[in-house]
Formats: sequence, structure tokens, C-alpha cells
Amino acid sequence: MKQRRALVLGNLVFLIPVLLLSFFMWKDYKSDMAVSTPTLNRAYLLDEGKKLIGFSNGDRFQEKYEVYLMDTDTETVVNMTTVPTDFQAELGPAVYQNNGILVPTYDDSRGLQVNYFHATGEVEELAQGRRSISHPPGVPAFIPGTADSLQHGNRRIQPFL
Repeated sequence: MKQRRALVLGNLVFLIPVLLLSFFMWKDYKSDMAVSTPTLNRAYLLDEGKKLIGFSNGDRFQEKYEVYLMDTDTETVVNMTTVPTDFQAELGPAVYQNNGILVPTYDDSRGLQVNYFHATGEVEELAQGRRSISHPPGVPAFIPGTADSLQHGNRRIQPFL
């Protein structure tokens, strides 16, 4: 009987503080994760160093990049958006242009995309293209075709060949 009482008392003395401690630690961890800055794969400065655009692919199994616009003075996230891309593909080379940045991405369902990121946080898709290889009649299949094109709105842009 005394052994049973000691067991119940021991459970109360150790179990309840462990549960409370784990609850408070989880709550602190969640609040810390909400305010922490993301891990960036690439970062680019805009607006003479006052803004930073960072690309993060934190969850490798989602087919998108999270794009963060941050204020470098206060080190806070101003805007967050996503850009669809193939999760195995990396971002293409970025080009600075007109107080913004051009970044190409590739997605299997949408093809090649050229996105323009403004210093204000806006994202504009400038071009979206697909590569379709077609063969004229009588041409063997091992000879590559020349039906490459980019699409901008309703217009098709043919490259110089």
C-alpha cells in the first residue's frame, strides 16, 4: 500500500512539471519561429541597399520559392510572396534592371518564366514560354527541331536562329 502511494506521489511530483515544462518550451519555440528570419538561398540588394530580396526554398518538397522583401534598416520582412518552380531546379541567373531584378524560373507545367521583382514588393511575370520540338514531315526524329518560342501575353516571340 505504501509503495503504491509513493508511486502515485512520484508520478505527480515528476510528471506534472515535465508536462508543464514541455508545454512552455513548445510555446516559446513557436513564438521564436514566427519572428525569426528565413534561411535564404539567394539575396539581392535593391533601392541603393535599403531593400533586400531573398529567395528561400525551406521546404524542399514544395515546388515553389518563397520570396521575401526585407527592409535592411529594421531587418523586418515587408512582403512575402511565392514563385512556382521545379523543386529540383535552381534559380536562373539574376539581372538588375530599372530598380528591380529579373529572375528566370522553370516549372514543368508552366515552362520557363521570367519574373520581374520591383523594389516595392510587386512581382510581374514578363514572359512565359514552353519549348516544343516539332519535326517537319520527312525529317528524322534524331534531328532537333526549331520551334522554340516565348509567349508574352497573347504575342509569341520567336528567337533569331
